[in-house]
Amino acid sequence: MIFGYLDARSVVLSLIVSCRWHGVACSDRLWAPKCEELWHGKAHISRISKFRGLSKLAAYSLSA
Repeated sequence: MIFGYLDARSVVLSLIVSCRWHGVACSDRLWAPKCEELWHGKAHISRISKFRGLSKLAAYSLSA
């Protein structure tokens, strides 16, 4: 739950702390709201970020 309060940069930095933190910090459940926040109000969202099977972390990275 704590990761949900962090900004995207802080979450990405936490990926390298440990294997357990990496597993939590790269979950789609965490990144889905961050993607929605990033995409909110944008006139164009790249199609590549909406590919089926693409992780939300990858979609966020491609959209930023």
